Amino acid sequence: LRRVFVLINASHGLKESDKLMLQDLHSLALTATAALSSRIQPFSYQIVLTKIDEVLRSKNGSSHLLDSIQSEVHGLAPTCMPNLILTSTKLTSPDAEEKLGISELRECIVEAGALL
Repeated sequence: LRRVFVLINASHGLKESDKLMLQDLHSLALTATAALSSRIQPFSYQIVLTKIDEVLRSKNGSSHLLDSIQSEVHGLAPTCMPNLILTSTKLTSPDAEEKLGISELRECIVEAGALL
């Protein structure tokens, strides 16, 4: 295990189960980092916000909602990777014909797996 990708529906924000997962991942990450002899190997974790199109479509407070999610994530889990990956299967990125955020997500998976 090298990286955990936590998928969160952007239009719903963080649910209670998401918060618990982030707190558990944070605790495990600290444990893995602190004890080299631990059976838990060091790992990273990153947030993937799905259905970002629904948030962007609402326009009212979309940037506020994203800022709020990011702030809440890093308040609960400071060891989480700082950049959120924003994805949508309904929107395409401006410079490509791919769905929004999918190429970035693929790059992060390749990087995490040290596949290149």
